Amino acid sequence: MTDLLPNWDTHSVESLRKFSKVCLVVADLDGTLLRLGTNTLSETIRTQRRTSKYHVSLTLATGRSFNGAVDLLGQLAIPKGTPLILYNGSLVVQASTRSVIYQRIIPGEILRRVIKTCLEYPVRVLAYVYENPIFGSDGLTVQNEYVVGWTTTSAIEVEFNNMLVQWQNDSFPTENIEHCVAILVDVSADLRSREIIEKRLNAFGEVSVTRSGLTYVEVRPRGSNKGAALDIVTEHLRLRREEVLAIGDNDNDCEMLDRAGIGVAVAKASQAALNNSDYVSSHGAAEAVIEVLRLVRHAKRYFSRRV
Repeated sequence: MTDLLPNWDTHSVESLRKFSKVCLVVADLDGTLLRLGTNTLSETIRTQRRTSKYHVSLTLATGRSFNGAVDLLGQLAIPKGTPLILYNGSLVVQASTRSVIYQRIIPGEILRRVIKTCLEYPVRVLAYVYENPIFGSDGLTVQNEYVVGWTTTSAIEVEFNNMLVQWQNDSFPTENIEHCVAILVDVSADLRSREIIEKRLNAFGEVSVTRSGLTYVEVRPRGSNKGAALDIVTEHLRLRREEVLAIGDNDNDCEMLDRAGIGVAVAKASQAALNNSDYVSSHGAAEAVIEVLRLVRHAKRYFSRRV
């Protein structure tokens, strides 16, 4: 059974020492850092981020695109050069420059097979493309992140990351898409098709398939997950495993929670997330992150005085 996150009132001080070693907190976004259905950070989290002497870095590991997360980067005051994990681990970029640190892609031929299979059902298929940015004297000169779509149901102008969808027909040459990092299949028009689509796509072998919310089937490059991406982030920042704490709430956080030196699940997290965590918070989204940041800060302050 996963232990409840310790505190200064119920646990021995020595049992909290491990939290004083944490230099980086990696947080899932929706359902962990943000309450579901919101896009604004808690003021308390922003206050915690302003701690100076006992500062701990914070970064994101999300299924969102860069465009879908960018408004939160300023609120979090994420330092320049800090890596972000996007598309559930298919992409790691630097927060300030958008430059690619790590990327896994779905080849055009596999993308074509996924689209062809999915379009046998009433769905929207969204392919997300991320290319290394090109900078000119006026800043970013080429759009480096965009979404291409196919549908057998109604088209939408803007998807949930607030990105315009470039709708195509069946004859669109998918081989021209060289940097597809994720595919999202919207089955909201017929939820019964979800399990069938998942089974058929899993048979491909070249991709990994999971669920994202109630209405999406998520297709990633084979081997992509937040845990593998966390290894890249840890290496990039030259941190030891015990210096990284991860916090999440759902199945797509499992690998990350397992790989981190300390894995924390929020209250009412999925059973799989709990099984892969060292601790569980008694709080839900947002409040659990506040609890973790306070615990790490207090542990650093206490044990730094005894070095």
